[in-house]
Amino acid sequence: MGRAYYAIASAEERAAIDHQIAERFPQRWAVVRDALREAVDMHAALGFTVSIGDWNREVHSAGAAVALPKGGIAAFNCGAPAFMLDRDRVLRDAGPGVTEMARRVQALASGQD
Repeated sequence: MGRAYYAIASAEERAAIDHQIAERFPQRWAVVRDALREAVDMHAALGFTVSIGDWNREVHSAGAAVALPKGGIAAFNCGAPAFMLDRDRVLRDAGPGVTEMARRVQALASGQD
């Protein structure tokens, strides 16, 4: 969910998030920075981001975010233990599913149902 939120946040907000993470986790910052940059590209291309065991080796997840019509961001995720949700299933099922849910919420918030 964090990567999806980050992916559609403004450049200014991303810079503030970068600063906070770099200060809090300096030893991991280079890896996290690369993952966040990848998330921005992935969300733009596919409509969702993934985390395949990045924070917890035993958890795989997908996330999607949408801008709300009156401001703000709504972010959603779907995660499960890796043995239940392998990488292929995250990309094939969870990612597109969470993207569709996010788009439906955006439409509802816009008064389009």
